[in-house]
Amino acid sequence: MQSSIPPPLPGMTQQPPGFPMLGQVGPDPQYTNGVQMNTSPWDFAFAFQLITPIGNAPDGSVVATGRIVQRIVMSPTHAKAFLGALTKTVEQWETSFGPIPELQVDSGGTGA
Repeated sequence: MQSSIPPPLPGMTQQPPGFPMLGQVGPDPQYTNGVQMNTSPWDFAFAFQLITPIGNAPDGSVVATGRIVQRIVMSPTHAKAFLGALTKTVEQWETSFGPIPELQVDSGGTGA
């Protein structure tokens, strides 16, 4: 059976093993409702989490647990490009569907 994916163009390297090429099916989507961010002079690191409430504390506050579902690390240049693309996408979404309400972000940066 022949592959439907064309070979790389001359001068281009082959896609690294384990990484899907455009047009190929990648990993299953993961829902996330929280993120922790860390930076260094060389990169931005995002730990996307699934935060689940598990009960209430005696003071009435919500007690939650979280698990990391995906970590993404990118260069500052890519992080800034991602910010621009995300900003544009959110603006387009709000034009179509209305304003997204703002959440108060806790000191951990999760937005929960």
